[in-house]
Amino acid sequence: MARTLVILVLSSFFSSTVISFLTDVNGTTEFLDTIKMEVGEDNDMCIKSTGADPEEVHLLWSKLIFLQKRSLECYMECIYVHKKYINDDGEIVHENLVADVTNATYHAVEECSSKVRSMTDRCAKTYQFAICLMHTNNTDLISQL
Repeated sequence: MARTLVILVLSSFFSSTVISFLTDVNGTTEFLDTIKMEVGEDNDMCIKSTGADPEEVHLLWSKLIFLQKRSLECYMECIYVHKKYINDDGEIVHENLVADVTNATYHAVEECSSKVRSMTDRCAKTYQFAICLMHTNNTDLISQL
């Protein structure tokens, strides 16, 4: 009897946790769909110019799977260049990101920018910045709920 009660309590806890997680994932997916639509025509051009695998790019935007692949790093750098999120010197342009990217805050952009500032490889720097921004934005969004 006590064992059944423990199982019921744990089932209830895990069900609410999973539902809560799925709600956050849906919000994240909506956020990514917005970004993907904004990337639009640059997407195909950046896939071709960097040799990124279209399926891996799809996983990046649709499932938040950031594979550690050079082609994906350079794909992200290509997108950032065309969206004017980084300048000719490879520096993050805070104002453009905050103005264009849904839910990006100046604080989050600055925090992530400071983490990658010393990196010299533009592709790796941009990719690590994007990963940081995604995690920071999601943390900020969840804390606002």
